[in-house]
Amino acid sequence: MLGTHPEIAAAGKLYHRLKKCAAKGVDVNLYASRIETIDTISLQLLLSFVQKVRENGNSVNWKSSSDALLKTARLTGLETELLLAEETG
Repeated sequence: MLGTHPEIAAAGKLYHRLKKCAAKGVDVNLYASRIETIDTISLQLLLSFVQKVRENGNSVNWKSSSDALLKTARLTGLETELLLAEETG
């Protein structure tokens, strides 16, 4: 779902995909092992998504997050808010 380079050029498309997923009202597993680079716009979209899923009473579980995603989230201070510190598997 996230691809290898989530960036501003694809932010609109990513936003609509995440919004549709959040509206389903189910627990979500995010597989992010293929991410090679990620910009702050994409991180902000992911944060909004994580917050919406949790507001709906569901959980977000990260699976196999890439080093690039983890590093960028740490550098921007979003690791905890994105629930990456709670990554499972």
